[in-house]
Amino acid sequence: MNTSDSERIATILNQKGYCSSNEKSADLIVINACSVRQKAVDRIWGGIKKWQTQHKKIILTGCVLKGFVY
Repeated sequence: MNTSDSERIATILNQKGYCSSNEKSADLIVINACSVRQKAVDRIWGGIKKWQTQHKKIILTGCVLKGFVY
């Protein structure tokens, strides 16, 4: 399911003028994750905190357990 959702998200973003990039040069980071294991959830939130300090726009979608911290 995540693969299908990711492809749909990529198609929409491509239509809006976005293209794939690497993490370092990206303006927008999309995380589509389905995780119920704490270690995976911790990695996702650790990445979000890092990207926020770099002033990246972040979209988190999927089923990740925990509340969102702005």
